[in-house]
Amino acid sequence: MNNIGIMHAQGVGVVQDYRAAAKWYRQAAEKGLAEAQTNLGYLHMNGLGVPQDYEAARKLTRAAAGKGIAEAQYNLGLMHENGIGGQQNYGEAAEWYAKAADQSHGAAQFGLGRIHGNGYGVPQDLARAYLWFDLAAKSGIGEAAIARDTVTRMMTPADRTRARRLQREYRAKPTKAK
Repeated sequence: MNNIGIMHAQGVGVVQDYRAAAKWYRQAAEKGLAEAQTNLGYLHMNGLGVPQDYEAARKLTRAAAGKGIAEAQYNLGLMHENGIGGQQNYGEAAEWYAKAADQSHGAAQFGLGRIHGNGYGVPQDLARAYLWFDLAAKSGIGEAAIARDTVTRMMTPADRTRARRLQREYRAKPTKAK
């Protein structure tokens, strides 16, 4: 059911139709399929084929994020960072981004870099920002390379040393996907 929803959402083999995608996603989500919960949450967040409903988006996305789906964890982080469907909460955003980032989700890595680089809800930490921007850049997030280079110019020699140590520790850390 989720795969049929994806076909409708992307227009693969059928005319693109978000309402049809939402129908298929809903059926799979009701059966507890985390990927479908993620996809239906995304449609609700963006008002694609369904009325825009941030509360439903957050509920569906939280259910999938709790099951370890990196895209849902990233989306939930984004919702917390921007106050979509609830209060803005940078600490929660950082927690959800970290879960997705540890699964090599490039946009989540970029989000963590932004949070640490700007000190949003956490103490500003340029070494940690560098780590996450660098990983995001290596994941193909183009703007992350620019952010990494900007942070580099702001770092002290001690920050640079610490950033290298954080990179070594991160590479040694077992994760779901690297």
